[in-house]
Amino acid sequence: MKKLFVSLFVWAMLCALTLGASAETLNSTQVRSSNADPWLFTDGEKYYLTQTGTSRIAVFESSTIRGFASKSLVSNIKYTAYYNGVVYDPTVIELFGEGAAINGTWSPEIHYFSEEDFGAEYAGWYMFLALRQTLSNASGGTSSAMVRLVVLRSMGDSPADTYGHPELGIENYSQPLLTEDGEIYDEWGCGQSILRISEGPYKGIYATWVAEEGRGGSGADGKFYQKLMIAKLENPWTLASEPAIITTPTQAWEYKGSSATHPRVVEGCTAVYGTNGEVFLTYSGSGYWSDYGLGQLTWTGGDPLKTSSWVKLPDTASGKITLTNPIFTATTADNLRGAGHASFIRDKGGSGFFCYHAYPYTNGTKASARRAYIEPYYIDYTAWNGTAYGVIRLGSGVAANTATTVTFASTGEALGQATLTAKSGKGITLRMRAANADGYMIYRSTDGEIFTYLTTADMAVYVDCDIAENTTYYYRVYPYRAEEIGAASAVVSAKYAGVYTYADILRILRHADGDSSAKVYRTDDRDNSGSVDARDALLTRHHILNTIKGKETQK
Repeated sequence: MKKLFVSLFVWAMLCALTLGASAETLNSTQVRSSNADPWLFTDGEKYYLTQTGTSRIAVFESSTIRGFASKSLVSNIKYTAYYNGVVYDPTVIELFGEGAAINGTWSPEIHYFSEEDFGAEYAGWYMFLALRQTLSNASGGTSSAMVRLVVLRSMGDSPADTYGHPELGIENYSQPLLTEDGEIYDEWGCGQSILRISEGPYKGIYATWVAEEGRGGSGADGKFYQKLMIAKLENPWTLASEPAIITTPTQAWEYKGSSATHPRVVEGCTAVYGTNGEVFLTYSGSGYWSDYGLGQLTWTGGDPLKTSSWVKLPDTASGKITLTNPIFTATTADNLRGAGHASFIRDKGGSGFFCYHAYPYTNGTKASARRAYIEPYYIDYTAWNGTAYGVIRLGSGVAANTATTVTFASTGEALGQATLTAKSGKGITLRMRAANADGYMIYRSTDGEIFTYLTTADMAVYVDCDIAENTTYYYRVYPYRAEEIGAASAVVSAKYAGVYTYADILRILRHADGDSSAKVYRTDDRDNSGSVDARDALLTRHHILNTIKGKETQK
């Protein structure tokens, strides 16, 4: 019964959204056509979307998701590195020399830094991207041997303003990423993103990006591969630590597309934050020209500059591992292929969505240009990721048919943090509360440290009967609303004092039957004065039946 309920719960979250009174519905998962490297984000009021070109970046602004489809590309160009034989960005010459041209402005991301992050002089919107120098390889094709990371700053207060040098204030003038010594980071790199750790000994703002190892070797035998990197930031364009490796390709699904000239790929990592300080990373694996997909890494809470502090979701189900890498793919999708490069937002009702790019796929033929798509996501705290509970559920795990409708809340109230109390008696009664919650995911522990998923309750009261005598149990609950998971409650504990008798159950059902708000009095709970102690509960017939079904009782 529990497994069936959880499955139905997950299916409902993937297929429908419970929203406020006002909503926007797309009749397709497609956000915009011909939109490679989409970075979708919001400032809390409007939505913004990036689009990369050969040597220019567009930033679109819209009050709705559907508005992006009709936005003009040319009128929304916010940065030009090189165009029609003209170098617009002086950094192109600084990085690659006189006469250099650009044929790649890769993986743009836009992030905001407040005065509290690095100081008032650094506050504003920043664009991170990579420049690829125009070069040819030995066979006459395009070479990606020279790719460097740069940073730009919005010249206004909006993320949709033009971008330029963060110190000089000159449009179309980028700042190369600098090392902790103030030198240009003169290594292959792209896909820079921002990761935040909000508290603890490793509190700070970090840059993540993809680097490579072994160019000139073969990706087929693993000598040429990419690696995800991390370093702490001193300011938006200067590192404060030596770059360190998060991960390299280690799973078979990450090797697809590698060859004598193509590397094994891990790239485009993006931070996803849990409800209680958890930090997850999604990343793209395999060549985008092959079975591209998305995987997950989880921060253990240790030094983020150590590889051992990042646990990759296994790619094989075993033991407690039921969900595996890749967590999202289009390999078997109805009409898409090559899905990856994720960004994450929440709508105004608090529901989560992720944007990705993929190739349309029709009648066995893959289109030449990628488009931007969007689907819902949530963090599944019933699933073990190799170090803790929490696996990012991206849609159904396979790119949806593009005709699927997607709905966003345009107004709504936030899901509140859960509060929880536990009272021992003949069973342990949990009472849960959170603003705007549809229900609660309950976790239990016998040591207060390692919690395992117990069940999902759609009511504010749950009685745990599957417990042992003379044992203290610890509980934590997460509120949910549609696919959104809220902040967990504090941990509470109670010691089990006995089991329900058959007579107890009859009395509970007799008092609750026909009255959804009936207060249940157990005769053996009364003291000599006839009062009722704190173990009384507000229970319904429906709840009691669900609670005791499948449990053993004493007659």
